[in-house]
Amino acid sequence: MALVRARGAIATSIGKSTYRIGLLALTFLSLLLVSSMHAVSASDAEGYELSFREPLELWRFRSEGGVGRAIRVSDGGALLSARWISADGEAKPEGKGIVRTKGDGSIAWKYPGSEAWSVVLQDATPDGKLVVAALISRADRTKMKLAVLDDTGKVVRETGLMRDSNWVWLSPDGELLLRWDNEVKTLILEELMSGKRIWSLEDVQPPVRPIDVDFVQRVLQAGYVLIGDAKRHIIEGIDIHGKHLWRIKPLKWATAPLAPLAAGAEGRWLAVKSAQPACQPMLDVGPPGEGDAVARPSSLIMDVDDTLALLEVRFRSGRPRVPRDARVVWRRTVKTSHVQGPRIPRRGVYGGTVIHMDLFAREVGDDTLPSLTVLTEMGITTYHFTGQGVPESETAWPVSKPRGISAAWLLPSDRLLVERRASTEGPRALQIVDRAGKVLWDMQPEEEIFRVSFDKDRRHMMVRMLREVRAYRLQ
Repeated sequence: MALVRARGAIATSIGKSTYRIGLLALTFLSLLLVSSMHAVSASDAEGYELSFREPLELWRFRSEGGVGRAIRVSDGGALLSARWISADGEAKPEGKGIVRTKGDGSIAWKYPGSEAWSVVLQDATPDGKLVVAALISRADRTKMKLAVLDDTGKVVRETGLMRDSNWVWLSPDGELLLRWDNEVKTLILEELMSGKRIWSLEDVQPPVRPIDVDFVQRVLQAGYVLIGDAKRHIIEGIDIHGKHLWRIKPLKWATAPLAPLAAGAEGRWLAVKSAQPACQPMLDVGPPGEGDAVARPSSLIMDVDDTLALLEVRFRSGRPRVPRDARVVWRRTVKTSHVQGPRIPRRGVYGGTVIHMDLFAREVGDDTLPSLTVLTEMGITTYHFTGQGVPESETAWPVSKPRGISAAWLLPSDRLLVERRASTEGPRALQIVDRAGKVLWDMQPEEEIFRVSFDKDRRHMMVRMLREVRAYRLQ
């Protein structure tokens, strides 16, 4: 009888243990299933496994009247130009204005237009504490004035009337305002709050011809401005004190204001592209001087090669940060097919075979390591460099149907974000691919994508479409 009881106790114990083991196994499988819903294991080209999590959508903002400029703010929110429409579908004059969203997508404040003025967002400091808006006269659209807003949407400064201009920027610290004056055709750098002029183009020596200015790219976080001249195929560098630093030549782009230029977020690295007939002088960087005029290349081009170059901007010691000079640290020639007759480029093409360039400078300790991603009609290649600009490695991305891709950006952890145009080969899409070419994430919006922007480290992304803006965290 005791033996029977002992056997029963043992059986009961074994049953309980089996039940516990089964419960633990079921729990483990459940956790594994849940985690597999959020993460994808992807093998890279070298064979080891890397965990991938899809971009997490943080918020989205939609305006049926349309969304214009969108600026990401460091707290995760954004500043947006938007137009509202009434319930009956009519656009309201006061409906076009600026919206400040918080990090969760909720609206912090609005700065609406009026019957007399339409409002257009121009620029903002990275923290969103200072915002510049253009107030454009509805009676005469060639007239405008600038309004500086604080972080509550309150106007803290307003300029007098000026000619309409689309080129207005703030320095990251909010102390300087860079603007193009259409009335006198000059670029002006001034103190934001006082309006005191620091310099204008006519003060720069040797002179920069204002009539030839086709684009302006401010790199004020690094203390300089880049000015493009499509007629002479050059880019000028001018520091924040108005000193002429360098002239990059000879460059060529198809249609202004698109320029053969990519700048790293911190301003130390620049990438440029030169498209010239074979056996002609290649890209040259040096201080301004005599003989800087560049002959216009013929519209009949044979054996055209694209010369890519990486430039390092070197800085003077001390603060504020101001460049000393720039030097070419790397060149690469990209062969193209034979072309005869004027070029008819695709959207975004700068001329030649290079369609899009992306320069991502990663911070590692006290250094910045640049990576240049180049999209051509045949594929995508990323060139990696050391902190001294020495070539380190190359990544050829085996993406499918490269002719349908209009832009490509390098992401952390060796991922690539590509933008595909809507075509017979497939719908418009944003995709993240790994080094084996496998698509890890595929977002197919119904509306055209106008702009994709990132924070400095590319851990956050914002996508602006016709009527909608979406914010993501890249995990």
